[in-house]
Amino acid sequence: MQYFNISLVTVMLRFYLMMGFVIVGVFTGMHLLTILALPTFLSIMLGITFKKEKKKATTASIPRQNKQKNAA
Repeated sequence: MQYFNISLVTVMLRFYLMMGFVIVGVFTGMHLLTILALPTFLSIMLGITFKKEKKKATTASIPRQNKQKNAA
């Protein structure tokens, strides 16, 4: 999880999702649904990403060529 690393498109989509939670929760009478708007709002403000971090390849895992092949 990384902070402050989201694009403007992601901010806009999360904002619409947050507004959807509020509007649907109020108009259907399910006021507990509006509570989901708070974590959505916090994820927007903190810019949290939920992508897995890729492991970096080390130089030891790369096969090395034989010096005799390079001499030819």
